[in-house]
Amino acid sequence: MEITGVQGLNPLWRIGDIGQIGQIPGLGTEIAASRPEKSFDAFLRAMLDNVNETNEAIMTSQQFQLDVAQGYSDDLIGLSLAIEKANASLNFTVQVTNRLLEAYREIMRMQM
Repeated sequence: MEITGVQGLNPLWRIGDIGQIGQIPGLGTEIAASRPEKSFDAFLRAMLDNVNETNEAIMTSQQFQLDVAQGYSDDLIGLSLAIEKANASLNFTVQVTNRLLEAYREIMRMQM
């Protein structure tokens, strides 16, 4: 039995794959490894886009909750989906942040 990933969700890249640091899957941006200053800029923009998308998902979820609570909407399934989407997006963002901080701490512990 083969296990396949959910369509539309991309797993976090493995930090140990230094040889493939030029292309980070799942962030919607292919980064040129030949120009590290440009690749970091593209990576930073992709991360900021990820944070903005997370913020939008959370705000949409909160608005949906208000609409249901005030009686403007009775779409409980849509509410449940909006809440889960916001939760998954926030968890992804937190995990990426944790991995980046872990990598930064590892770099700072290196002796020169």
